[in-house]
Amino acid sequence: MLSKTKPTKCTAKVNAMKLRSLPLSGYFALLFCVLPGAILLLTACGKQGAESISPTPAKPIVSTFVGDADCKECHKKEIEAHQNTRHAHALRLVNDESMKGDMPAAGDLTGTPFQWEKLPNGYGFGLANEASRPMHLAFGSGKSGIAFLAAMGNEAMAEAHLSYYPPLRKWFVTPGQASLPPNTPGNLIKREGALQCLGCHTSTVPENTLLPEEKLLGVRCESCHGAGSIHIDAMRRKDKAADNYEKMGTWGAGKLNDACGRCHRTAKDVETKSLDGTLTDKFQGFGISQSKCFQKSGDKLSCIVCHDPHTDTPQKSSPYIAACLRCHSVGGSSSTAKPALMQSKICPVNAKDDCIKCHMPLRSRPLFEGSPRRIADHFIHIERNKDKPQ
Repeated sequence: MLSKTKPTKCTAKVNAMKLRSLPLSGYFALLFCVLPGAILLLTACGKQGAESISPTPAKPIVSTFVGDADCKECHKKEIEAHQNTRHAHALRLVNDESMKGDMPAAGDLTGTPFQWEKLPNGYGFGLANEASRPMHLAFGSGKSGIAFLAAMGNEAMAEAHLSYYPPLRKWFVTPGQASLPPNTPGNLIKREGALQCLGCHTSTVPENTLLPEEKLLGVRCESCHGAGSIHIDAMRRKDKAADNYEKMGTWGAGKLNDACGRCHRTAKDVETKSLDGTLTDKFQGFGISQSKCFQKSGDKLSCIVCHDPHTDTPQKSSPYIAACLRCHSVGGSSSTAKPALMQSKICPVNAKDDCIKCHMPLRSRPLFEGSPRRIADHFIHIERNKDKPQ
């Protein structure tokens, strides 16, 4: 039987001497035998190494919402002009600091079975002499009214039966709840419906709760421009190539109007959601799309021709008349430094004034009896039948 013996130092020395005594041809023979095995070994190691360090696909970088404070680093003028607008106050927390002068007075609500109650951490709504439900969010700037809702986790929101109108210090039945029994504290809005409300009153909709971050409440920069983290990071590093923002200044009127129409309704909304196509005052984006002024403008008559998105809508008519005269005047833009969108006919009835009164008349859309809410018809047209109801 053969036995394996461990080589000794002496044996190793003898082998080394034998190797040194090999003729040159012996070295080549030995190399010929050993080299293929070494190459195979190295090749196998290389393959194993390549497989072990193969890169995994990189996850796409997703921009996140950051709030106006970061935008202010470069856009201070726009932020300061916008921060107290009705858009910015379209959604607020129900506390004295956020609501300021729009907060209703606490107590029993005259002529109703309800109360508006001051709570340790805010305010609540409910039946008088019963525990009130804490209200978390105030929808509406107060121009037309304010609806109060409570976030119930991630599944639903509870809407108070009454809403508040600050100009008259008056409560009224929340739209959509008139058919409920008069002593019902409110109704329940399931998540899907709540998300639709939040989508037009905040910069972004949270994933795991119906209570957004305070810095994202209201219609802010990112509501129109989109999530800003990538853009802001690129600007801070002065890396314009990494900027993901589209330049809205390069958009045509149709695309701009569709952006506003996400909340103010478009022709597509009226068609697909069976909305009343006669409400061209309430559905402003749809109304403007039906106007010949838009259709013949060469994709130039957008919402921002008349409305500065960073400020409130002026209540006087002069800015809108100036917008009309950019096209409907001798030589175009004779009354303003802004260029004409196109050259159009001059009004034979009044070439310089009262454009809005005749061609975009106000329509009454009260939320409750006695509400003075009126909205301009955004279907720019010639009223052929003076007896036609407005």
